[in-house]
Amino acid sequence: MASAEKIFTVRDEGEIYEVDIVSGLCSCKSSRMTCEHFKLIRNLLDKDLTAKFAATSSLHKELRRSDMGRSLMWLRWCIHMRGEARMKQYLRDICFEETRNFDLWEKIKPHGPRLSAREMTILFARSRKKWEIPAAVEVARIHNKATVDATIMPTITLEEVVKQEKDEFEFYRWFKLLFRVWCHQLGSDKDRYGNFTDKVAVDDMKMLCTRFTKIVRKQLEEVNHKGALKLCEWHDEQKYLQYNPASALIEVVCGLWDESGNDFSKAPVPKDIPDAELFPAYAFDHHTSSGKPKVRAALDKKPIPGPGTPLPVDLRWSGQLLGVWWRYQGFRDLGMPYREAAWEDVTLAPEEWEWAMSADRFWRKTGGLYRMWRGRAKAEAAG
Repeated sequence: MASAEKIFTVRDEGEIYEVDIVSGLCSCKSSRMTCEHFKLIRNLLDKDLTAKFAATSSLHKELRRSDMGRSLMWLRWCIHMRGEARMKQYLRDICFEETRNFDLWEKIKPHGPRLSAREMTILFARSRKKWEIPAAVEVARIHNKATVDATIMPTITLEEVVKQEKDEFEFYRWFKLLFRVWCHQLGSDKDRYGNFTDKVAVDDMKMLCTRFTKIVRKQLEEVNHKGALKLCEWHDEQKYLQYNPASALIEVVCGLWDESGNDFSKAPVPKDIPDAELFPAYAFDHHTSSGKPKVRAALDKKPIPGPGTPLPVDLRWSGQLLGVWWRYQGFRDLGMPYREAAWEDVTLAPEEWEWAMSADRFWRKTGGLYRMWRGRAKAEAAG
């Protein structure tokens, strides 16, 4: 963010306001103490922690929505608060969380073409998202049911996991069992104060990663999917299991992918993008401190999506499995217009809703453990 800049434009409900950050004056005529537009710019410039998380969450949500202008707007602030290099890595990290675009990965991967974070964001916003692939309409059902199966299974051994080489649609279940194993291992490796010890079986997980890659590569060679094979090679080099890239490989193997996954739209880059806007309601999901209690309170009432049942929080673009399922179902029912649909415009069956709730409970328990373990594995691989 240019330090000499003192006038900022803020979009609020379709109106554009000008904020003079030096004088504190805003064209909305509110006082400096009460003006939300001034507070927003001030917090973003000062790299306020809450603003940093909200801006990052907003960027992620706008990429999911394929909103080019808003993605670039929030990217600018994220670079200001986090740096160019870190945002480029962030975009790589979420590539297969949001897409199944192997061509996108080839363009933004480490040691690939030297693109700026802005160029990467434009490609990302134009890419078809993973729930918009016609062949993938059953992914959410298979994924969530496999997660539920993993949560109710008794404790299993590594030896039992690697024997899960049945038909193709067992891959998802097998994959969830891997996470069941490391969750059990990490959970058992706490000292009496609840701290993780150094006994986490990283070597065992490397073995599982190697085993997984070997099985998947054999299947990919049969279907001759060059993009997935390149990803498989990169994944094997990492020496640790990466959840989203591995999920993408499984979907190719299971026939839940088609060439439309590599599609890019021709959406133009908007010419007039405001400097900022008030954070959207959907930015405050379970990843934010203010959103988490609201989400929990809303879901305690177990409202099933459908006609006449809006949620008090907006989960349409959330990373929770509930939001992911809503997007898969929305595209399946409505096609691309799902992007403008309300929560209650998409209907989920009660069984499917409960699967999604169970999957979210599973990941709330294991997500932190996975991030901690992944950090250790990456450090070992680098050392």
